[in-house]
Amino acid sequence: MEGDPSFLGSGMRIYTDLDETLIGNVHAPDGQVIDIIPRPGVQWFLRTLSNHGDLWLITAANSAHAEQALRKLGREARLFKGIITREDMKPVEEQIEVVLETPGLTDEQRLTLWKEIQPIEKPGIVFDDFPVGSSLWAMKSKSLGIDEDKWIVVDPYFPGSPDHQGLKRAYSEFVARFGDQSPELGRRKRTLAWL
Repeated sequence: MEGDPSFLGSGMRIYTDLDETLIGNVHAPDGQVIDIIPRPGVQWFLRTLSNHGDLWLITAANSAHAEQALRKLGREARLFKGIITREDMKPVEEQIEVVLETPGLTDEQRLTLWKEIQPIEKPGIVFDDFPVGSSLWAMKSKSLGIDEDKWIVVDPYFPGSPDHQGLKRAYSEFVARFGDQSPELGRRKRTLAWL
């Protein structure tokens, strides 16, 4: 539930996507990644989020790409308490494929199987450039056992295109949706009120 106080607070997990959320990739004509560009404001974003809970990376990329990208993020990469990659989400992805692709199942049977998919990690709030309802939303939300109310869509970042402060806007949405119930945010608001 939005603003549910039992969900937020000390030890709250905050997950953030990698590609087009924290970084942008430069591709060769054959599609290979030839450079990784940190998004403008990414260091601020990661430091700020880490003040509100345990910061985790969740990415559909493989672990080799994730490690290379984290090196590009510099010292802020050390703020992550954990990393979930495509390899980690493979069991969930396979279960989703069974639910969606098994012929002859009724909608009721598909719904029953969908509900039986178990998360691989604790729930949290997710920042991602993919919208609710997309295939990556399905895989990541099922991997964490969350619903759409814990998903914050971040405007995607592409090197060479204007960023329009996508991370600041996503953080503002986080504060607007969850700020009143988060002890860390509440303390910060009270401190700022004295200034």
